[in-house]
Amino acid sequence: MIAPSQGDAQTIASGHLVVGRGSQPYFSEFNAVGHLLFNAQFAAGVNTYRVYPSSWRPGQD
Repeated sequence: MIAPSQGDAQTIASGHLVVGRGSQPYFSEFNAVGHLLFNAQFAAGVNTYRVYPSSWRPGQD
């Protein structure tokens, strides 16, 4: 997916790459050799230009 504007990419401690599609509501994580590990979409109406990876477990607020 190509975003016409904005977007970001950052390498995290594991060596994986987290990519946000900017004006598009999608974000992904790739391993060090480029294999897709995780792909998601924000809910309708959510507008963001940057993705911040962090540790999260169900039940956390």
